[in-house]
Amino acid sequence: LNIKKGYSDVTIPSSVESIGYSAFSGCTGLTNVTIEDNSDLTSIGSYAFMGCFRLNSITISNNLTYIGVGVFDWTDWIYLQPDGIIYLGPYCLGHHGALTTLSIKEGTRLIAGGAFSSASSIKTINLPNSVTFMGESAFYNCDGLTYVDIPESVTVIGESAFASCDGLTHITIPENVVEIGYYAFSKCLGLNTVAFNAKNCHTMGRKYRSVFYKSPNITNM
Repeated sequence: LNIKKGYSDVTIPSSVESIGYSAFSGCTGLTNVTIEDNSDLTSIGSYAFMGCFRLNSITISNNLTYIGVGVFDWTDWIYLQPDGIIYLGPYCLGHHGALTTLSIKEGTRLIAGGAFSSASSIKTINLPNSVTFMGESAFYNCDGLTYVDIPESVTVIGESAFASCDGLTHITIPENVVEIGYYAFSKCLGLNTVAFNAKNCHTMGRKYRSVFYKSPNITNM
């Protein structure tokens, strides 16, 4: 799409089910995005609105089950958020400033892809029992992370979600998880204990892309 000139407002019709990868990226004239009421929209692909520098108003669907990486990066809306955790409705998109303890608020359903990637100051993550989806690379390379309690509500752990979190020594995969993306816990060099309770998990990684790829110190699973 090319709306770099002449258009400032975009309304996504309620019949649209997904917004693709980089769909509006670089649309520098865009200031307002509205998702119509009772929308069927469930997915926003990575970088969908990245580089829409003037975008400062977003009205979004409450039915989303997937938000990719960097969807609103390099927009006024992101820049104007105060220090702390950034939310858009029931979705957690990222943060401004350094955090030691990350406590996601009650009612949050989804953590966007890359939301806390390379946030090395984070040591502890507290998640409410409302989160169902953790996006790809959500906590990638949080190398200071030593503790996370994944709640029973979680059903999907995205690819590389906790990859390169060297400080993690143990992790519990809760019962309701049905999908774990490839490399989800790869290169976690300190990881030695995995409690795997997800009896109905039907998807784990891909061929040649293991969930625990290059996490060599796991001795108890």
